[in-house]
Amino acid sequence: MTRFTLFILGFLISAASEGQNLYRKPSVRIESAVKVRVDTIRVRDIASIKPGEKEFIALTDLIRDVEVGAAPAPATRSVLLGARVLELIEQAGVPKDSFGYAIPKTIVVEREGRAITKDEVLKAVKSTVWENASLDIQPRSVEWQNDQIIPVGAVTQVTTVGLGSPNGGRFPLRVDVTVDERPAARFLATALVDDWREVPVPTRSLERGMLVSSDDIQLVRLNLFDQPADVVSSIDDIIGKRAKTRIAAGETVRRGALDIPPMIAKGGRVSIRYRSGALSATAVGTAIEDGFSGSKIRIRNDASKKVIEARVVDQETAEVIN
Repeated sequence: MTRFTLFILGFLISAASEGQNLYRKPSVRIESAVKVRVDTIRVRDIASIKPGEKEFIALTDLIRDVEVGAAPAPATRSVLLGARVLELIEQAGVPKDSFGYAIPKTIVVEREGRAITKDEVLKAVKSTVWENASLDIQPRSVEWQNDQIIPVGAVTQVTTVGLGSPNGGRFPLRVDVTVDERPAARFLATALVDDWREVPVPTRSLERGMLVSSDDIQLVRLNLFDQPADVVSSIDDIIGKRAKTRIAAGETVRRGALDIPPMIAKGGRVSIRYRSGALSATAVGTAIEDGFSGSKIRIRNDASKKVIEARVVDQETAEVIN
């Protein structure tokens, strides 16, 4: 047998021995494109791992738990470098000659995700409404801007919190979503609801400039979903106000149709009180403009015809202080 033949035979025996030894060790295989459902990626999430012989179980578990990076946002992708994955495994205390591996140069990682559905949120809204005994509303539907993408998980829980009170059949909400008990999304939404309330309506037509009294109003049960968003829903918001325009009997009243009557009306007679140090004097004048408590208005002194500015004190008095 020649020396060359002995060399080849020795090489083959060595290669066979190494191959047999490698077969006994753990092996890691990663495809060039993988999908995950986790926040933090570990080798076990992206690789097929064969444990090898029994004595390599601890080594296999160590390889499985090696952290290789953060997962992308749900329904998006990121790229891992194969060389970096191998480097992280070695840094975890696993020499690369202690296991077999097939790792591509780049690994495209896609995070599984889905859009939260309106049915899921509407179910949570109904629970929120039923817990509030002061409201008599029935949710119809729910809406929000932009799709809300959440991770795919075993357990998804949706909770909603009402922000204020319904207005014009619209109920503002904050929506919180957890997946597998971890926060997944928080966003604002609006529930469209039937909102039944007793609202004030005039018992007689109110002409422009009239002050509204309790005798002019009755309460009628209405669904505010069918009413304008600015409808007056509280009797306290209408009594004592002034009609800015004609309001027909039996109609709901919009906020823009009312204003606060002035304490001193334009053209009204005013007692003008002058003060300067210890000196004081009074005169009678005519208001040139409407005035509210504490505001300054122009008043014409009836005796001197001079126009002065005075601060409104009450319904009959304005004061000038020097």
